[in-house]
Amino acid sequence: NIAIQTFTLTVTQPTGGGTGAAIRINCGGGSFTDSNGNTFAADAYFAGDGTFATMSAITGTVDDALYQTERYGWANNMVYNIPVPVAGYYTVKLHFAEIYWTAVGQRVFNVNIEGGPAELTNFDILAQAGASNTAIIKEFSGIYVNDGMLNINFSAVVNAAKIAAIEVISQGTGGGPASGGNSSGKQVANESS
Repeated sequence: NIAIQTFTLTVTQPTGGGTGAAIRINCGGGSFTDSNGNTFAADAYFAGDGTFATMSAITGTVDDALYQTERYGWANNMVYNIPVPVAGYYTVKLHFAEIYWTAVGQRVFNVNIEGGPAELTNFDILAQAGASNTAIIKEFSGIYVNDGMLNINFSAVVNAAKIAAIEVISQGTGGGPASGGNSSGKQVANESS
């Protein structure tokens, strides 16, 4: 049997002063337009175990629906391979809210973008956000992609890794860190919630 997945991917100019194209994905959920008018496509480009959703209100955002769904994966079983329009530098925003577990230490995982050192190691959403059902964004700039595919790998440490939404925003073909010919050039994360 062959499964066919059909979806529409919207590439738009980002709001808030960005200059490059943006790819936004609502992980585990359908298409969603946030309060800034940014459209997140329905979940796509993934390999992973499953999805989960809640109807609980999400603290720290006005876009509750974006954080009320998730894609999760056990062990090293979740990856997003997102096609990007051009080789160059990208900012990646990973959106999280712990909508299943209720105590620190019940979900811990690593996230690696484009190989090299992990961007998030032993990441515990509850420890970072301070409470269940609270939005948190981890942002990474200077991610260099030269093969047309941005790879995000999630590996579980305790229970399953998860993600609520992903944004990939082009920084253009210059201005990022030198990558030494590798497919990855990484800078320090910024956090917002």
